[in-house]
Amino acid sequence: MMIIQSQQLSAILLGHDSGWSAQRRGDGTTPWREIIRRHWLQTSIGIALSAGLAFLSPPVLAWMSPTLAGLVLAIPLSRASGSPLVGRLFRKLGLLVIPEEVTLPPLMQRRAELESGYSELVEHTTIESLLKDSSARIAHFHTLLQRPPGPRGQPDVDRLTARAKVEEATSVREALAWLTPRERLAHLRQLRGWGR
Repeated sequence: MMIIQSQQLSAILLGHDSGWSAQRRGDGTTPWREIIRRHWLQTSIGIALSAGLAFLSPPVLAWMSPTLAGLVLAIPLSRASGSPLVGRLFRKLGLLVIPEEVTLPPLMQRRAELESGYSELVEHTTIESLLKDSSARIAHFHTLLQRPPGPRGQPDVDRLTARAKVEEATSVREALAWLTPRERLAHLRQLRGWGR
């Protein structure tokens, strides 16, 4: 870390890009070529220091071995730290895990129980079903947050056009056909207290 941070600071002082990039997504595995490019300097310094100390002072080499081992093994350690396979192996062995990974908290257990039937429940929930079922409608409106008032002089155009379309429509089906998704959402927010 000392070498990496020194490289970044020197790059900043020289006006170069310090190498700060977006996080890698996906399985998290970094290609070998990228790892070697990033850590060749640490490995080279570790090997050079180890060789020099082995020649000059073996007792100091033994004393410095934890630090030197990290430098010499920088490339494989970096690869292992981002490996899903190594992560799964460590988890099986009970290494580098947090308590929540060993025993799922009750709240997360309850979430997992409820989540199994959630997609099936939501699949059949439509505006039409909310209009027909007052208990479902009330439960739905309880999940919505109260919308904060907008700035004065800047009315919510979606809410106004939705209200005009609903007032002009002769049936629920016609009103729903006319409303855009944004207007539907604005109208549902407006109706938050309706039907209680």
